[in-house]
Amino acid sequence: MKSKCLFLLQFCLFIYLHIAHAQDSTDFQPGKITMADFDIQGNASDSGANAIVLFDIGKRTFERNEGGDDDILLKRFIRIKVVNKNGLDAGQFTLYLSTLVPYHNIMIKLPDEGLVSLEGRTYNRVNGIIQEVKLDRASVIIQQQGKNWATVKFAMPALKEGSIFEVMYSCRYSYVIHDLSWSFQHKYPCLWSQYDLILPNANLYSIKYQGDSSFFKQTIEPVNHETVNPLLQVKSPLIHFQWIKKNEPGLTPEPYIKSIKNYEDKLSLSHRWTFTDYQTYNFYSSDSWEGFSHIYYFIEGVEDFEDDRFGWLKKDLEQVTTGFQTKKEISIAIFKYLRDHFACTSHSDYFLSQRLKETFKDKYGNVADLNLLLTAMLKQMRIEACPALLATVDKGVANLSYPLPNDYNYLICVADIDGRQVLLDASQPLNAYGRLPAYCYNGGAVTLDTKKGRFISLIPDSLIEKNRTNVIMTTDDKGVLSGNLTLNCGSQMSYKSREEIKETSLDKFLNSKIKNHITRLSNEEVLDLKDPDKPLTISSDIDFTDSAKANLLYVSPVIFSYFEKNPFSEINRKYIIEMPYRMDNIYLLSLDIPKGYTIDEMPASQKISLNDKDGYFEYILEKNGDNIQLQMRMKLDKTFFTTEEYGNLREFFDQIIKKENEQIVFRKQK
Repeated sequence: MKSKCLFLLQFCLFIYLHIAHAQDSTDFQPGKITMADFDIQGNASDSGANAIVLFDIGKRTFERNEGGDDDILLKRFIRIKVVNKNGLDAGQFTLYLSTLVPYHNIMIKLPDEGLVSLEGRTYNRVNGIIQEVKLDRASVIIQQQGKNWATVKFAMPALKEGSIFEVMYSCRYSYVIHDLSWSFQHKYPCLWSQYDLILPNANLYSIKYQGDSSFFKQTIEPVNHETVNPLLQVKSPLIHFQWIKKNEPGLTPEPYIKSIKNYEDKLSLSHRWTFTDYQTYNFYSSDSWEGFSHIYYFIEGVEDFEDDRFGWLKKDLEQVTTGFQTKKEISIAIFKYLRDHFACTSHSDYFLSQRLKETFKDKYGNVADLNLLLTAMLKQMRIEACPALLATVDKGVANLSYPLPNDYNYLICVADIDGRQVLLDASQPLNAYGRLPAYCYNGGAVTLDTKKGRFISLIPDSLIEKNRTNVIMTTDDKGVLSGNLTLNCGSQMSYKSREEIKETSLDKFLNSKIKNHITRLSNEEVLDLKDPDKPLTISSDIDFTDSAKANLLYVSPVIFSYFEKNPFSEINRKYIIEMPYRMDNIYLLSLDIPKGYTIDEMPASQKISLNDKDGYFEYILEKNGDNIQLQMRMKLDKTFFTTEEYGNLREFFDQIIKKENEQIVFRKQK
């Protein structure tokens, strides 16, 4: 009983007393579950939801740490009802915590880093009574991610259809690099989402709203306390912000959208950074990319990659670049050395996790560690280079017109090679020199340059993916068909295929692409599997079902498909369509007519246009003597389609899939 009272008291400490009053029809008390709570239903528009978020309440405050600076303390309470078994995943949590922070060019531990507290309870209605099961802290898994991040994973106990569970946790992280954003939407509908923020120096922040900016309640009021700004060392009043939204619909992902985060109702705060260089008495502000770059380099301790700071690289660079003369040859050698010999611990950070000397020594680091080291190595060889920030597609669209530090999560290297701008990412072992992974093409990047930051366009329309498949089918004297398939992959398909083959096997990869009427693949071969700088070529012999016995022989001329099914099968579409790149897929077939057979039926040639100018599908099937030839091509000339264009796009792919499934019918001669 004492433990439960303590649990309730902890909840009440960080939930404001006016919640019950503000919510009018809902009498909310943390830790108190009634029989009526098990009968709560979502809105009519979310009647099919597998789970319902009843409450999601967060509060962020700034608190003084033992070092005399402010840390941020996040306290969050969430209550969810599981409607059916498909909503059980709502009880699985992963928290990302910072354990180390950069401070004045050194890495220090927070006095009370990471997870401060964690409580959880599951409630079930059994035979007219409410049964309660606590989350066992022994089942919580904490894993270190690199040197300055950790993940906390746990699953709520005793979950089943109709369960209600509550989770409360608090965590602490650094004031220096902080994220004050809040999302009001979830995978599942949310009946009540509330965010309280007690903020010092509110004039240094700008608030950005995404989605619906209307609120059930929105208040701003002063707090009768002051805090000392750790950067400016002046007293500042505290301001209490509160935002409440009710009946937020669930976010349902659809195929081919960059990120569902682009469509969620959320708010974010951007902090205006300031820095005074006391050696030159220059003042810098993050109001511009040039000012932001000055501050970034100061925090990271690289100070725009001054030569004398990286002399320790000289000896190793001489070995890496021995025998190479031109800037391009040298840059390729350095890039491959990093890509092939260093491991990336995280692909979602643009701040260093350690000093560059440690990254070089240990041969691992996050994406910022590796690509900043790449930049330093290139500059040591007198090759102009600088880092650039971007947001990957899963992060959501970022503002690139002026710095908003929380908008970005990735860092690349931009090199000037013989007057040509070369984009480099050494963090991905399967990525080629001069190319970026498709997930980087989310609008653009901005260079971190203290003299003049420049915008780099990275749009999917600039990527053209060309793939080519050649199939040869021959027949022996008995009429049995066999053949060979050769797949020449474009850059993006090479990247994805290498990933899939590495995770599974070549045999599983091919069988997932080949239509199922083939009985056996043999002599599979991959060229340049371990050389990401070359396009991937895959080939295999193919054996068909016993084709010499049937009176009617059905043969599918298309045995390899780039799309196994229509990716746009739903009748209605809520979000715009964002393809990852433009497509040009070619399929060529040479098929010998089986001995002893004649053609009974053959698919007609056809050409289908998409909106007259956005792409086309061409299917040309011809008979030449004892041979049948197919030329098939699918071309998409743009990547962005509106919801109004969805119907045409859906019909376009419907016709492609239908045409690819048509068969040639051969009749046995009598």
